[in-house]
Amino acid sequence: MPRPRSLVAEPLLHLRTPDPNDPNPKDTDRLLAHRGLPRTPMTENNASSEPRDNEPTEPTTPETAAAEAATEAAGEVSAEVTAAEPAQEIPAAGEEASEVAGEPPASGGEGAAEEKSAGEPASEDGEAHAAGRPELTAEGQRWGYVDEEGNVRLHGGEGEPGRVVGKVKGNAEAALGYFALKFQQIELKLAELESEVAAASDRPRFLGRVQRMLSWMPEANALGDIPALVERLRQLEASCGEHLVENLRKKEELCARAEALVESQEWRVAAEAIKGLQAEWKALGPVPREHADAIWARFRGAADRFFGRRQEHYQDLDRERSENLRKKEELCARAEALSGSTDWRKAADELKALQADWKKIGPVPKEQGDAIWARFRGAADVFFERRKQHFDQLDHERAENLKLKEGLCVEVEQLAEASDWGEAAQGIKALQARWKAIGPVPKDQADAIWARFRGACDRFFARRGERAEEPERERLVVSSAPASNASALLGAGVLVRKREQAARLQESIDHDRANIERWQATLTGLRSGGREDEIRASLETKIADVTAKIETKEQRLAELQSLIRQIEGTQA
Repeated sequence: MPRPRSLVAEPLLHLRTPDPNDPNPKDTDRLLAHRGLPRTPMTENNASSEPRDNEPTEPTTPETAAAEAATEAAGEVSAEVTAAEPAQEIPAAGEEASEVAGEPPASGGEGAAEEKSAGEPASEDGEAHAAGRPELTAEGQRWGYVDEEGNVRLHGGEGEPGRVVGKVKGNAEAALGYFALKFQQIELKLAELESEVAAASDRPRFLGRVQRMLSWMPEANALGDIPALVERLRQLEASCGEHLVENLRKKEELCARAEALVESQEWRVAAEAIKGLQAEWKALGPVPREHADAIWARFRGAADRFFGRRQEHYQDLDRERSENLRKKEELCARAEALSGSTDWRKAADELKALQADWKKIGPVPKEQGDAIWARFRGAADVFFERRKQHFDQLDHERAENLKLKEGLCVEVEQLAEASDWGEAAQGIKALQARWKAIGPVPKDQADAIWARFRGACDRFFARRGERAEEPERERLVVSSAPASNASALLGAGVLVRKREQAARLQESIDHDRANIERWQATLTGLRSGGREDEIRASLETKIADVTAKIETKEQRLAELQSLIRQIEGTQA
């Protein structure tokens, strides 16, 4: 995997001293003010850096051209301000964990310290500028000297020559002043850097500039107290670096907090928490360079593991939801097949079962959730709307049937009190046939209307049945009468009446059996729910009662038939 580019990079800042070959009077005045020295007035000798026409110039050779080119590097302070460690960015919720960017920059490269040339020749213009400054010459003589070969050297130890910092190009005293001026310019840049660091709240960000300056300071081509500047830079480096250790401690805490979230299954909460840790990480700043790679790798590793797990989790969810979609599509097809059914009870039960299965399956991909639910619900709605229309029509028909049966009740109640037994019985039978042909009435009124109709019928047949009890009395009369009186009994019409009574009793039994058959059919067609248990219990009680009555009536009929046979035998 290619190393991701750091998301935060400081710009390169080149803090350059004034060109020693062409000193800027404003820089010189600023330098003198910093050192507490009087400002040097513009004189004829330093008014211009251009050589006069009557002054001899030194011919340019390849060697001198190379030395002059190196002069630029000798007094230049160039520093790349880089973070001691990268700024990082952790992906937001839903992004790939591999998108966490940033790692410590490699050492070296563009920010490496430039090589400083030794033995830099002093320019004629620089010497001319320093020549009018006796205090510079004195400062140069304090820290250095010119040897027999024209080399400008720092004072060395006992019996040892000092380090060469340049060469005399013109006047020796002017050359010493020139390199003393360069030292002062370097010292001014260091003082400015110290001021910036002292005023900053995030001192570690200056560490790169300090270390860059420290890398070339011991070999600076200047006359002055170089070791003192080196010591100041080291103190400045320590001041900038003391915060790095604290940053390291805080970032270790962030790593521990991130690692504690790695195994979390609170995906949204944990992702937001890691993003918060990332913000804290950015705000802390750099750590010691030797720890930068390791601490960043630890922090990023924890984030990568969490986001990798989260990605796997959402991939599993996607697969599960795709499977759920397939299952729900199957339920839709089954619901659509039932939407045209007229087997209302069975189809309704199956659709309710499908609805229960639907709830158990779980979610589908979000972008398809509304559509698949609309399809399933639409199929169910079609069926239940058709069923509603069907039962609405049934309710209307039952209301009409109720009106018709109420009319039959009025008619049978009139016949119940009749004394013309044969004609009344035929009329009631006709009403019973019409009752059966009408069809059902609303359930909540079915028992009441039937009780009314049956009550009238029962009153009539009860009245007529009372006459069926006479066979026993008449049988006793016939059996106890002498044979000579048999003709009188026959003449009295006993046999005719007994036959009529037997016929009426048989009609009553047939009527009861018809009722039992109708009630049994009603039990078979009862639907579950509602008052089903209550209705079933009522009908079963009625069937049991009428069955008992039939047994009694059959016994009476058998007795009546026996009497008829006896009379007929006597007649024979």
